[in-house]
Amino acid sequence: MAEKKLAKSKDKKIFGVCGGVAEYFNIDPTVIRLIWALAILVYGTGFLLYIIMAIIMPDPQKVEEEKSQAKEDVEEIIVEVDDVAEEDKN
Repeated sequence: MAEKKLAKSKDKKIFGVCGGVAEYFNIDPTVIRLIWALAILVYGTGFLLYIIMAIIMPDPQKVEEEKSQAKEDVEEIIVEVDDVAEEDKN
């Protein structure tokens, strides 16, 4: 199972926060945007939370780079383990 990371979405209207939350929970982004708008109108704290998440959440390109780097690291470890196993056979 692939590890899910919360990140901004490429499908962005303002900063991509609602789209990122929707992708993480596998929900339609419009639903999240409506809930967020209600939170802003009713409680007012939704605006502050949105700004904080826009600052904290990583961009999708950064997450993709981290995943590709992790995959390269795993492949390098596998090659090194195979090399050690070959040396032990000889």
